[in-house]
Amino acid sequence: MAFKLSSEDLAAVYPIIKDSLAQLKQKVYYNTNSNEAKFLFDIIDARIETNKMEHHKAIFVLENSLRFHTQGLQDSLTVLNLLSPAYIKLRNYNKAFEIQEIFERIKHRFPESFKKQYSPKKSYIYMHLGMPAESTRELRKEFNEKPADSKKDTTVLGNFYNDMGVHFNRANKLDSAMFYFKKAKVLVDAKTRNDKNRTYFDFFSGLIEGNMASILAKQHKYAEAIPPLKKDIYFSLKQGNLLSAANSYNLIAECFMELKKFDVARKYIDSCKPLLEKIEELGPTMSNILVEAKYHKYTGNLAKASENYDKYIRFKDSIQKVDNESKLINQQISFDLYQKENLLVQKEKIIQQNNLLYEHEKTRRSYLLLSVVVLAFVITFLIINNQMNKRRQGELFIKNKHIIQQKTAIENALKEKEFLIKEIHHRVKNNLQIISSMLSLQSDVIESTAAKEVLQESRLRINSMSLIHQMLYNKSNMTDISISDYLKALLQQIEKSYAVSSCRITTTLNCDNVSIDLDTAIPLGLIVNELVTNSFKHAFKNLSEGKITVEFKKSDSQYTLIVQDNGTGFDAK
Repeated sequence: MAFKLSSEDLAAVYPIIKDSLAQLKQKVYYNTNSNEAKFLFDIIDARIETNKMEHHKAIFVLENSLRFHTQGLQDSLTVLNLLSPAYIKLRNYNKAFEIQEIFERIKHRFPESFKKQYSPKKSYIYMHLGMPAESTRELRKEFNEKPADSKKDTTVLGNFYNDMGVHFNRANKLDSAMFYFKKAKVLVDAKTRNDKNRTYFDFFSGLIEGNMASILAKQHKYAEAIPPLKKDIYFSLKQGNLLSAANSYNLIAECFMELKKFDVARKYIDSCKPLLEKIEELGPTMSNILVEAKYHKYTGNLAKASENYDKYIRFKDSIQKVDNESKLINQQISFDLYQKENLLVQKEKIIQQNNLLYEHEKTRRSYLLLSVVVLAFVITFLIINNQMNKRRQGELFIKNKHIIQQKTAIENALKEKEFLIKEIHHRVKNNLQIISSMLSLQSDVIESTAAKEVLQESRLRINSMSLIHQMLYNKSNMTDISISDYLKALLQQIEKSYAVSSCRITTTLNCDNVSIDLDTAIPLGLIVNELVTNSFKHAFKNLSEGKITVEFKKSDSQYTLIVQDNGTGFDAK
């Protein structure tokens, strides 16, 4: 698969397969609809542009692939993992940081295959943004999240110690930086003596010593810094790491200048220049210009020193200009991509419309041809069909008549059912009222006050149920009732029953405008009746006036009933 090839491997084989690859890509894009194949070519193109240091083009290809050709999480992660370093190369750290934030949010969804190739870069971004506290904290976090076996690996652990030293060195915390560099060196030197891959670990040891030398130079220990820098240059060139060698060339030249050995410093300055042409990073080039300016200043050639300082300033300004142009290019790329996406959508619509018109035209011609073929049979068919239609019309007339009769019967049955249900509610109401009247009559002939109160309470309960049936009888919709109307009528009914009391009691109803079914209304009415009746009987003894409040609210699928009064209350004990 294309995305499993390293950039170096792809760069090596690309000249050999370039023409064949271009032909195959053309066939894929114009003869198939395979997004999977297009995605693979996008990854190849992006890596080729990256090897050519055309990061703008790589970003354009990757963003286009992310919009149109990715087919799942694995594809999207692969594209984002290539986009992040491209943005970093262009020093667009905001975009790179956004991608790292996306990785943080969906880290738990990483496929196992992607976890092996994913390398967090937030600490690197923080370091270049000049945020040392955040960069060291993030670097520790990235290391702690590695698998336990990986953290024991000498290369991984050594890189962590070395990176911590670099971050602390950037923050000018030299003691902390030296501490981590020494830990890394002890670890790597032990591996160098025993490991088969000694060339790499010799380079790694030299790199660490070069970093330690940078601290010695900051501490003005120039003579001590020179031997480790020489070691770093030797093993970096041997390993092919020109960036590390160029940095050490510039630093060792500075050290020799500070020691007044200008001839030796000049040799190192000149030795660095061929390397600068082969590396992508601009930092060593700027450092070399600045070191050369210092050399001319120390040797008394102020004109040359001024020329180099001007060159350094111009170079720095040009980098800033390139950064600004990069941002504009990124914006232009996004805008172009958006325009191309809209253009592609419009083209797809036009193609769909043309296809639809073609299909319509094709269908029309087919129907025309078919009509010519069947025209000879139409007349005969019409004659036969006319005879059959007459017979069908007779059958349809009989069926329609039967349907109308059935419809009328159903409508009559529904009306009869509604009438019966109303009649049931009416009779239930009448029966309950008869029972209430009988209880009232019985109450008149009973002398016992307790018995009268029991009969009064029973009568109020029966009236609360009778009221529901009365309201259903008076409504066209007999499945539910308005709880507001029902509770209002119920409270009025209870007030009338206790109107003879010496205490002037008023009732207040705060109720949402909702409807409830019969099964809910009956127990609700009984509850309200019991609570309000209880307040009338016991809450206002020895009081001249009182107030009872009933609230009924609906919240989502729940109902809340509150009955309260301002009476004397009772002792909870």
